[in-house]
Amino acid sequence: MEDDVLLKCQDFSSIEPDKEIGVVLYSFQMRINYKQLAKAYNYIAQNEGCQLILTNDDMKMNLHHGGFAPGKLLSLSLLR
Repeated sequence: MEDDVLLKCQDFSSIEPDKEIGVVLYSFQMRINYKQLAKAYNYIAQNEGCQLILTNDDMKMNLHHGGFAPGKLLSLSLLR
């Protein structure tokens, strides 16, 4: 995936608007990064009528050692 990369320090030039995006689909992904979150947030905030669709509604995922990993809670950062 073209967005599955680390950004150079303070270089946000690759995060550009795209008015053709009308849906942000968020599914479970182990390798989500800042670029992907920033693009999703900007599409939702700037594209009128852009919808966020969450495919996994788990609030958290319990880990075998007793901790947990964020589920849907992580995606809520897109809405704030």
